[in-house]
Amino acid sequence: MDGVTLVELAPVREPDLVASAIAAALGIKKSGNQPLAGSLSEALKDRRMLLVLDNFEHVLPSALLVAGLLASCPGLVILATSRERLHLRGERETAVEPLAMPAVPDPAKPASLASLAGVASVSLLIDRAGDADLTFTLTIENAPAIAGLCRTLDGLPLAIELAAPRLKLLSPQALLTRLTHRLPVLTDGPRDLPARQQTLRDTIAWSYELLTPAEQALFRQVAVFAAGTSLEAIEVVADSPGTGELELEVFAGLERLVDQSLLRQVATAGESRFDMLETIREFGLEQLDVSGEANAVHGRHMTFFLALAQAAEPLLTGPSQRQWLERLEAEHDNLRAVLSWALAHTPETALKLAANLWRFWYVRSHLVEGRDWLERVLAAATLVPTRARAMALHGASVLASAQYDPVRARIAAADALECFSTIDDQTGVAHALNALGDAESIPRSGGSLERAAMHYNDALGLFRTEGHQRGVAVTLTNLGNLAWDRDELDRATDLHGEALVRYREFGDDRGIAWSLNNLGLLDRERGELARSFRLLNEALGLYVTIGDRNGIAEALEGLGSVVDITTEAARLLGTAETLRQVLGTPLSLAKRSTNVLIVESIRAVIGEDAFSAAWEAGRRASIEEAVATALAMTKDGSQDRGEPGAVAEES
Repeated sequence: MDGVTLVELAPVREPDLVASAIAAALGIKKSGNQPLAGSLSEALKDRRMLLVLDNFEHVLPSALLVAGLLASCPGLVILATSRERLHLRGERETAVEPLAMPAVPDPAKPASLASLAGVASVSLLIDRAGDADLTFTLTIENAPAIAGLCRTLDGLPLAIELAAPRLKLLSPQALLTRLTHRLPVLTDGPRDLPARQQTLRDTIAWSYELLTPAEQALFRQVAVFAAGTSLEAIEVVADSPGTGELELEVFAGLERLVDQSLLRQVATAGESRFDMLETIREFGLEQLDVSGEANAVHGRHMTFFLALAQAAEPLLTGPSQRQWLERLEAEHDNLRAVLSWALAHTPETALKLAANLWRFWYVRSHLVEGRDWLERVLAAATLVPTRARAMALHGASVLASAQYDPVRARIAAADALECFSTIDDQTGVAHALNALGDAESIPRSGGSLERAAMHYNDALGLFRTEGHQRGVAVTLTNLGNLAWDRDELDRATDLHGEALVRYREFGDDRGIAWSLNNLGLLDRERGELARSFRLLNEALGLYVTIGDRNGIAEALEGLGSVVDITTEAARLLGTAETLRQVLGTPLSLAKRSTNVLIVESIRAVIGEDAFSAAWEAGRRASIEEAVATALAMTKDGSQDRGEPGAVAEES
């Protein structure tokens, strides 16, 4: 082996000068009238060596020189570092990914200091911070902020190198707060780095400047998307007819940005998505702002996702609800970005968007966030009665009831009722009456079961008149719960059974799960534990399928109360409690009383030590672990040896 030679190409501005840079690094001189490429081939043809060409992306036309050297020098291996492939035959590409980052913290399962320190990005940050401050160490107190810094910096080694010295003057939490805007902070790198790596902005700008004007326009327009998006969305939002900027076909432009490592292509089920590291996206948004295109691009971004939410809203309660819930979840960060921009620029549009998203927030258990958005848009938009305002008020009431906030639930429902009445939307009036009934029936909230029954019955009549079958099913469910509150178990069972039939008719999986869960709990009250278990198990499977975490908590609690008194029951109840804490959906007072009795009976049978150990194990378990345990159990608490899901299919 004749050694390794490094050729720094960053200072080389013209592709024609690459041969000279290689010759200089190797100490090879031009021979006579022969072209320099020929002299290089002649000098290297009998050598066995590695030639490292660093930063090749801005001299790509000289890839033909590389091809010629490899063809004429069989012992030569060339390693080219580049933000873009050289596109040569026989080229082997190895992507250099960001460093591994700490997982998003799980309150139930905090990471140990040793495991956190072993994460590559954390290790680099601690090492470089120690270079600047010999007393710096990872501690229990600063660990969350250190992990947050590594995630905020996208695991990029250069970003970490630039951030770490700041920890000599700033605490990790203070630095994390300042990194809301990364690029202004990440400057003043080591003097022995190339000039373009003195600041992170200069490093990204290096790649940006290598793009054509049309590619630059596409890059800064794609930066409007938060956490990536689909090709369909990019083709709509980045399309700016008449500007003369985008003269290339969008997909070809995206391929170029991926080649330049400014964009990532991520394969998901059924589609390709494109996203940027947040550090690169921040630079793209800066360029978008200075380009004068920002309002137009943000406007198209808003229009696309408003249309998506409006298309999804009526389909979140039927046979295709799973697909639409997944689609909205995939675009949740974009929906958040649109809501923020619309609130600042066009509050009425923000109101329309939130009005169409409340059911998504409700089903997917984004209750705290959903309530916050709804209250903000309702406060910012005008008070003129519109369907969007009425829908948003109704959603605010439903989400408030889900969190057992009767005061806000009652006020929002009453306002929704007035708004729907003003615009003469009778189906909406029925929805608002249902919401008023929900607020009145919250236990120990100062409500009245008589008033709740009146509101539910009025809603039921209107839904039947309007031919709104799902509304009928929802109201039957609410009346069933009301009968249960009055200890009328047979009537409650009949009402929930009728609701279940209707939900099955129009393929509403969440409604089916809701009814199965209620019927399972009613069977528990009668002591029919085997049937209760089967119904609750089937409900759990459906809740998992549609991603309803609040429903999962409900089903786990139900299953924990009907399996034979074992440590598994305590584990399931422990997981459900942690899940409720994370979601902000505490048990109602009535259910809390029932749960206390169940917990005490389990503790009495298995003993305090066994109960505490099982409860804590459940609190630390992930949702996936708890669900897998529950779905694999049979009525006697043992593991099912049959096919997965067989228990749920028996009902």
